[in-house]
Amino acid sequence: SKDELTITGGTYTVTAARHGLSGNDSVAVANGSFAITSGKDGIHAENADDASKGFLYIADGSFAVDAQGDAVSASGELQIDGGSYTLTAAGGADSSGMDFGFGKQDRFAADGTCFITINGGTITIVSDGDSIDSNGNLTVNGGTLDLTCSGNGNTAIDTNGTDANNGGDVTTNDGSESGTGGMGGEKPRGNGKED
Repeated sequence: SKDELTITGGTYTVTAARHGLSGNDSVAVANGSFAITSGKDGIHAENADDASKGFLYIADGSFAVDAQGDAVSASGELQIDGGSYTLTAAGGADSSGMDFGFGKQDRFAADGTCFITINGGTITIVSDGDSIDSNGNLTVNGGTLDLTCSGNGNTAIDTNGTDANNGGDVTTNDGSESGTGGMGGEKPRGNGKED
């Protein structure tokens, strides 16, 4: 889609040389079952000309994504309210499971107006790069997250802005849910809970 991509339901199998699902202004998914194999990002929203656009919203659904780039990527806001996700990002040292911002290490910049919000869902991510990578803020209000990062200088959770866990069940393979992760020069993760 060149502008807005909206999906209300259905069953989809997508094999793409580039992005699997893509919208310039926005991608919004209400429900559905998705099996996506992509040469670049699995689900991608980006508007390089308008910073108020490029947002990605998923209310529910089932997603199996095997991406050579980022599994889920937005240049604007990224919000997950529910659903089941099995995400693999295997395209190199900076391929992320969920990426907010332009997502390449040489373009990282903290931006408090940017955010990933996860309100629910069951999310399993295996990534060569950061499993969840926010160039701004990260807020987890609910859901179950199981994050595995291969290392290579990356972490399961990486944020440049503020981050908070207000009730999600987050597990990583490198301890970054407890603030021990964080790429060099980036803000390490704090889970917002009493240990």
